[in-house]
Amino acid sequence: MTELFLRWLSPGLSVGAVAAAIAFVISTFQFLSVRKRESRQHEFENYHSVIKQLVAPEEKTGFPLLDRQIAAAFELRHFPRYYECTERILAGLLQAWGAQEAASRLINEIELTLKYVRKRL
Repeated sequence: MTELFLRWLSPGLSVGAVAAAIAFVISTFQFLSVRKRESRQHEFENYHSVIKQLVAPEEKTGFPLLDRQIAAAFELRHFPRYYECTERILAGLLQAWGAQEAASRLINEIELTLKYVRKRL
């Protein structure tokens, strides 16, 4: 293997070119690593924002907006990395909110999202 590598390095290829190629590979790896970390952080922030929209009351009225909650319940389907936690949160909300007649559309959306998440776990 070493012999093959040395032949490959022969006259036409300089040590500088090999060093440059290695530096390029390392910098590409570092770039992709940073991008992945940033992407995970962005996903984390978005997920927690959606959860907040689902459970937090509106600042002005003190009550959550039903349609916003329905949209948030639907959006939770787009976070597969968090499905296990989402399942527990939604099951708990179903148990807590299940008897509220006024929130039947929200309960329906939560049930649909739970069904979706459970199929993919």
